[in-house]
Amino acid sequence: MTSSPGPHPQHLPQAQAQPYPQHQQPPHPYPQGRPPAGPPETSTRGPAWLTVVGALLVLITVGLAVVVTRTFVGLVDSDLLGPGGAPGSAVVVAIDAPGEGTAELAADTRYAVALVTAWDGADEPTTDLADDVLVRGPDGEQRDASLSPGVTVSASRGDTTARTVAAFRTDAAGTYELEVPGTTDGTQAQVYVLEDEPFLPFFTGIFGTVFGVLAAVLTGLLGVPMLVLGIVWWRRRLAARRALAAAAPAA
Repeated sequence: MTSSPGPHPQHLPQAQAQPYPQHQQPPHPYPQGRPPAGPPETSTRGPAWLTVVGALLVLITVGLAVVVTRTFVGLVDSDLLGPGGAPGSAVVVAIDAPGEGTAELAADTRYAVALVTAWDGADEPTTDLADDVLVRGPDGEQRDASLSPGVTVSASRGDTTARTVAAFRTDAAGTYELEVPGTTDGTQAQVYVLEDEPFLPFFTGIFGTVFGVLAAVLTGLLGVPMLVLGIVWWRRRLAARRALAAAAPAA
């Protein structure tokens, strides 16, 4: 008995190609698209450093401000005039113009001659000495006070104003005689003699004052924001630490 031959393989119906199922993406591990926030930062090391550096810069600013103020006051305050226009502590002798006077002066020292006149507080005085002050040393040698002051100093107190108009240098220490001429317009005046202020230290002081002001501004602009931000940052870290400690027992 023979079995009927089956259909030839070439005539077998071909299975219809089934489309592959669409690739399905695995579910996202974080529904919101980003991982959940971890525990808040509670370290205060960063805020502490920022606060300390800011505080140091603020202290440096205050120190610079004090030094600059003292330096500036020392440059401006010449001790030329005292209360009510009287001779200041730097004046070694006051002589009427015209008039004569004597003073004990140091050796090899520059002295400035200041013209002191009345002042109404409005216009700058235009009065000047009619001639140079004559200076006679202990050796009898006479010279004119015709040098220019190292630094032109002016001061006003009440109804009195003074400004340096000339200078001279001594040789030996001792008693010097000074002969003061009258003024150009005949007004009443006096001459104060005081040590001349060298230009170089004055210029150095002015330069140092300007540099100090700039440095104080820079350190202040850096230090104040750093101090404020450091304190705010520190408070937030401490608040986060307290909140974390409060939530720990509940967990």
